Amino acid sequence: MVKLTKDQIKATEVVGKSEDGNDIVHVETKGGLNMMVKRAGGDFRILSQAPHRGIARFHANVVEKNIQWAEHLMKAEEMYKPSMEVIQVVESTPDKHRAVAIYSSAMMNKSEGDDKLCYLERAMSHFKASGLDHQAAVKAVAIAQAKLQKGYTMDEPYDSEILKIAFERKYKKPFPNGIEG
Repeated sequence: MVKLTKDQIKATEVVGKSEDGNDIVHVETKGGLNMMVKRAGGDFRILSQAPHRGIARFHANVVEKNIQWAEHLMKAEEMYKPSMEVIQVVESTPDKHRAVAIYSSAMMNKSEGDDKLCYLERAMSHFKASGLDHQAAVKAVAIAQAKLQKGYTMDEPYDSEILKIAFERKYKKPFPNGIEG
């Protein structure tokens, strides 16, 4: 489990309630990661993580049904709907998952601490979604890391969260966990 310290968090906000009455909290890291977290007593459960708050909210709805979102988010959701339509047509392919895994490996070079771990998890899970087993995914991350230099930059080829949703829709199973073998 990834642990964030206060100095790694840019902002937090309660943005909704789960069906069982627990808070749904938006957490944004200084590295740009957006997470939707279910807070139940002293425990936290990450429902989703994405580079965009709207995608994180959308994926949280897939994981946790019947979230009651805060009123002020409804207007933002209306503005985001055209992009939500894109989610419905994105196809999960091994090449797309490999591209996101390589991008995430590159971002590991530019990150520190828990952000680096988040990119590692993303790279591993997308290598697995491309068809590799756990050991092959570990090797693929190591190879990508060796090839990519510290100053390497590139744009994210596909939105990781959209591809996760496309994978789950296509294969009717949960997206692979990047860390567990």
